Amino acid sequence: MSRSLGAIDHERGDEHICLSRQVKTILARRGDGYRVRSPMEGSAYEDRKWYDASVSGPLTGAQFEEFLAGTWLAKLAVLKPGGWPYVVPLWYQWEDKALWLVGRKRSEWVQDLLRDPRCAVCIEEKDIPPDGGNRKVIAQCTAEVVEGPVVAEGSHWVEVGNRMALRYVGSEGPDALSRSYSWERYLVKLVPRDGKFTTFQGVDWHRRYFDPGQRPDLEAAAPGGDTQVGSS
Repeated sequence: MSRSLGAIDHERGDEHICLSRQVKTILARRGDGYRVRSPMEGSAYEDRKWYDASVSGPLTGAQFEEFLAGTWLAKLAVLKPGGWPYVVPLWYQWEDKALWLVGRKRSEWVQDLLRDPRCAVCIEEKDIPPDGGNRKVIAQCTAEVVEGPVVAEGSHWVEVGNRMALRYVGSEGPDALSRSYSWERYLVKLVPRDGKFTTFQGVDWHRRYFDPGQRPDLEAAAPGGDTQVGSS
């Protein structure tokens, strides 16, 4: 049976190396089981257990901007002609208080948005402490197909595409993208409904999931959950 890169093997030795796409993590056998030791020195989460709920709640404005500058995938949900939802994972670029997407000439999701611009998006971090913060950003959006399908020369999508390629792939990304400049694409802009995203981080529950008096510590905290990105 094939094994996924990064899987933990509890039946092999006291210590082995687990390889992922970009990160090497050492799993050390201890008396209380395996401990994941992250190579990311200085991480905000490196001293926290996976169940540590001390940092849970909405993202601040700065945390929101930092998170969207990462290399996560945006899961875009659109509506098909028969009313069924359809979800597709995509690269995105967060600029000017909007999410920007680049679609291919025959991308079905672009045609769906041309027919019905209502959509939703979810951007999430799967890692929990100590390797990550279990962060997520969700929004209902209105889509605008800004241009397309057009080739790269003279287009707006090529600028967005190059910035995405640099962020997701690295220094070689824009050069790789340039090899398909003659292939027609769309540029799509997603504007969050009412200028708001719903955000959260950590492993604790939001207080709306509890009955009154069940979590007084959460009830005493300031309400939150939405990040305003509309007019400043």
